[in-house]
Amino acid sequence: MDLLFKADHPVSGSQDRVDRSDSELASLRRTQRFIASAAPTIPLDRLVQHYLAYVHPAFPMIVVTSTFTIDSLPPALHALMLAAAFATLPEYAHASRNLWTTLKEERLADHALDSPRLSSLASALLELSTTLDARGDYGLLAKTVAHAQLLGLHIDCQHWAIPRWEKSLRERIWWCLRIHDAWSSFLSSRPSHIQAGNANTRQIPPPTSHDAAEDYRGALSFNYLCRLSTVVAKLQGQVSILDSYGTRGRVQACNQLEIELDELKAEAAGQFALGMRESGMGKSNTSGGLGLSEH
Repeated sequence: MDLLFKADHPVSGSQDRVDRSDSELASLRRTQRFIASAAPTIPLDRLVQHYLAYVHPAFPMIVVTSTFTIDSLPPALHALMLAAAFATLPEYAHASRNLWTTLKEERLADHALDSPRLSSLASALLELSTTLDARGDYGLLAKTVAHAQLLGLHIDCQHWAIPRWEKSLRERIWWCLRIHDAWSSFLSSRPSHIQAGNANTRQIPPPTSHDAAEDYRGALSFNYLCRLSTVVAKLQGQVSILDSYGTRGRVQACNQLEIELDELKAEAAGQFALGMRESGMGKSNTSGGLGLSEH
């Protein structure tokens, strides 16, 4: 599988942009060397395939095609993707934490946002998926949301004169941001950066029966993660705000949200069970590893 970010064409003539690109490339090289040293039995290309197979389907922030390679990605996104894939391997948890600490100290995603584009938003989302710096991540999330809004990701783009793949990518990145914003706000008891009434990006459509088994399962997971985030956002906006404490409306909102959560849980359980039966996933290999025994 290969990757694509057609929307990313750097503007020439900017020395700052050239310096930033050199810095990102240096971070990528350090990331590659770190992983190669910490896990010498895992080829980097196998790590990329692991990300595409097990991380990307449930949190799709990139475009996968049959034409472009990972080397076509901006260096910052490339480095953060390797770090995200490395973090999914429990046997390297300590090394992964050290790698993420280094990348955060370098402010790789933050600097990437100085040139706001779809790939820099994806880079920030990958860094926001860690739990090392809740305070700093809240600020990075605010900056990422602001740049996403400047790029118009909060607006329905279905009738825009842009390629279909870009419409899909814009929607998916926006919903990834909504997921982070909802949970960050609720779990940290901080104000949300996104107001539902100021965005009309459509809900991510559910997968179809024509999707491959693994694609179906990942797309279904992402669909329900998006829907769950809207309930969490309501919980934060209607129940957890300071103005609601001690009011009858807070109790009523809690009861209604509990009903919504129960209904969503029941629907999701049914859909996942149905999808697995129809696709035959119950008979598939579920080892999900990197094939470490081969090395």
